[in-house]
Amino acid sequence: MGRERQIREIIKESIEESFDRYALVPYYDDVDLEEYGIDEYEAYDRAHDIAKFGGVTILRGQELSALLVDSKSSKVIGGLWVSNDRDKFSFDIAIDSSYQNMGLSSKLIEAAISEYEQQKEIYGDDFKMEVDVINPKLAKILQNKYGFYVVADIDQNRVLMSIDESKKLVREIIRNVLKEYYDTEVDAPFTTTLPDEIKNRSNSYVGRGVTWYGDPDQMIVLHKSQVEGMWGNVYDNDKFNYLVDLIRTHEDNIEIECSYGIGDVIQLTDIVEHQTSERDGTFQTDYDGIDEPYSLGDEELDEYVSIENLMDFDDMSLYLDDFDVAKVFNENRIYLALGKVSIEEVKEELSEVSDGSEQDIKALNEFIRYEKMLKEALNNKDGDLGTFKVQIRDGHHRVMGAIEAGEEYVCVNLVKEDLEKFKGYYNKVN
Repeated sequence: MGRERQIREIIKESIEESFDRYALVPYYDDVDLEEYGIDEYEAYDRAHDIAKFGGVTILRGQELSALLVDSKSSKVIGGLWVSNDRDKFSFDIAIDSSYQNMGLSSKLIEAAISEYEQQKEIYGDDFKMEVDVINPKLAKILQNKYGFYVVADIDQNRVLMSIDESKKLVREIIRNVLKEYYDTEVDAPFTTTLPDEIKNRSNSYVGRGVTWYGDPDQMIVLHKSQVEGMWGNVYDNDKFNYLVDLIRTHEDNIEIECSYGIGDVIQLTDIVEHQTSERDGTFQTDYDGIDEPYSLGDEELDEYVSIENLMDFDDMSLYLDDFDVAKVFNENRIYLALGKVSIEEVKEELSEVSDGSEQDIKALNEFIRYEKMLKEALNNKDGDLGTFKVQIRDGHHRVMGAIEAGEEYVCVNLVKEDLEKFKGYYNKVN
């Protein structure tokens, strides 16, 4: 854990340094951007161009609410657009491609959430947030870091999302409980026992050094490998180490109240995203809270599904020197394994751009071989495919501290909407 915490601190310092350079500037009529050396009208057009080139459609009813500015180079690098009809709040964000994968989207997202909460105070509890998300990576960030959930699947890689208000309440409750622990006479972050009022209304699970107490309807037990932290969570080292030592050294089991978590089952798209992020060198920042990228259990297959261009894939690069031929394989990759295209259709596409050379035929054979390997991996659920994971939403110190102290199995309260959704994937504590 020492090395992991060191990496976290380095990443945190890097992000804080970048945030000093990149400013979020509210946008309104006659906004003064002189201190950044930017013309207000050019700023408006620049933000819309970033959205356009990034594939983000800004609807007529959406208004530019904030600009993301690189103060060092005096230019607009992103924007936030919001809309509301007194019943519903929505937003879109866009960031210049040169500034992506730097954690800057959080500034725009948090500004949108802040504006939503201010408007909710005006319009009341019936005022809701709904966001049309076309970027799978953004959807993951909204879900994992900010408590959004999918309302509906609109199309491939396009979902309608909303923020889960109940998770805000859960976070407040957990914070209050932890505050009570800090205010105990021994001034310790954790105590060895829980109040009877908590235990009397809870189910329990006895581990090696921890006895867990949780909601009778939501409490599940997990192997430590199924547990993941939340993106962006920063640990209090003193509190974490205190709990680890307490579990390891106390004569009796330590009593811990369950944290809350959300469930997910690893799909091929998750593995492709993880492996792509790993290849790009951004995994640690894109998926903070997850130690290793999801895998198909085969290094060559992991590379095959994640590499941007198969002309750079070792087993096919020997045969691919024609961009149009490579394009046929790139565009049909994975789809053949999923049965969405046939070998005949791939061959027909290839015939339109290939001269039928021995080199192209060898490339086709390699392509078919890897698609068959991928299909077999999907059928067998190789590697991490089909694995049930739970991301901790609150009380990271309790769960991760228990794992660090040597607990093989831990307990969490699975959020209610996931109990039915993932029934059969988890073991409930009765």
